[in-house]
Amino acid sequence: PYNIASPLLALLSDLEAPPRAMTVLVQAEVAERLAAAPGDPAWGALGARLSAGYSARIVRRVPAAHFRPRPRVESAVVRLEARSGAAAVPGAEFGRLLAALFSQRRKTLKHPLAAYLAGRVPPGAERGRALELLSQAGIDPQLRVEAVPVDVAVHAGRVVGHLVQHLPVRMRKPGVVLEEVAVPVHVGNHQLLVRHLVDVQQVRVARIGVDHH
Repeated sequence: PYNIASPLLALLSDLEAPPRAMTVLVQAEVAERLAAAPGDPAWGALGARLSAGYSARIVRRVPAAHFRPRPRVESAVVRLEARSGAAAVPGAEFGRLLAALFSQRRKTLKHPLAAYLAGRVPPGAERGRALELLSQAGIDPQLRVEAVPVDVAVHAGRVVGHLVQHLPVRMRKPGVVLEEVAVPVHVGNHQLLVRHLVDVQQVRVARIGVDHH
């Protein structure tokens, strides 16, 4: 089903040995996102994430009339080919960063990055830490998210990923201390990390996501 296309492509690109090439039939709207360039209306988190490791092009359009029963959407075939010498980026964390940034696509980088850092740095330090990280990466904090080039996004992903790897996710509220705990679950030859938020005082657990490894 088309609704699994985006997460499935992201999962495949995050594998330790990702496919060297992928040819996929997807909804036309998703195809536009995959093939978009910085500044395009369709440029977003999905395209930026896949562009870190792949070049994408639309091979052909597939009209709805070619399907039985006829769907309500148009389709397209997209070819993704691995970029030679593409540098590794923090997969799942990179995806979360991009999702946070593009949720405020018309704002400058410093604002959504500060929001993303909430709970990962001491309260009140988000804005200053965001500016510090952008400075360390040599990235203009006034750059708008919708115009962020792929190489800049990847570089920011590495810098922020390094921070996240060395800071436990901790959110504090009055009377509540939550810790993110990753529990490995083996499925065949693969390992899934099921992420939980654990209330360490009340021992209450809420699953917040699954990462494929």
